[in-house]
Amino acid sequence: MKKIIMILLVLISQACQSNAAPASAAGVFTYMQIFFTPNVLPDSAFITFTPTFQKQREIKLNGMPKNFADLGFSEMLMVQAKRNQEMRDTLIKTINTVTADGWEVVQMTSYGEGGLVYLLRHAK
Repeated sequence: MKKIIMILLVLISQACQSNAAPASAAGVFTYMQIFFTPNVLPDSAFITFTPTFQKQREIKLNGMPKNFADLGFSEMLMVQAKRNQEMRDTLIKTINTVTADGWEVVQMTSYGEGGLVYLLRHAK
């Protein structure tokens, strides 16, 4: 289902690009989307680039500890909180990296349960 949503968002983005106002005097823009999906299974991508960025298509978070099922409830909550913080920190680092590379965040919107989509552009 998430892949279908991502494909639809890409198609909508491409349609918007073709109907967009003329580019600034700097020239035509290249567009990229960053999808942030916080509710993913261990070892699954939680950040996806469309198209790739610096030859990277996705960022995955390491899996849960092998003994996760044996942990008590409070320990499970602490592991999940640490994992959530690691995902947020990685998202911030990723946005800082792409903007330092000359990409500009044009729009950010939410999708699904806690997901975010960033639309970025870069002058050609």
